[in-house]
Amino acid sequence: MPKYYFDLEDGTRARDTQGAELPNDQAARQEAALRALNGNGHQLDHYAGFGTIIVRNEDGEDIFRKRIG
Repeated sequence: MPKYYFDLEDGTRARDTQGAELPNDQAARQEAALRALNGNGHQLDHYAGFGTIIVRNEDGEDIFRKRIG
């Protein structure tokens, strides 16, 4: 299963080093949208100060960008 990374950005980028295995790009986009809306079970404080979540694929290419909130 491919691995996707969910970086946070607001002027500077905080890179996700763990990533998540998801079946495809569409699933990664859906995961990013959920995280952008409500933290998807993550600590909302983790998202404080960031305006955008960016999904990177295994090759390091940005494939999706979503405003947080």
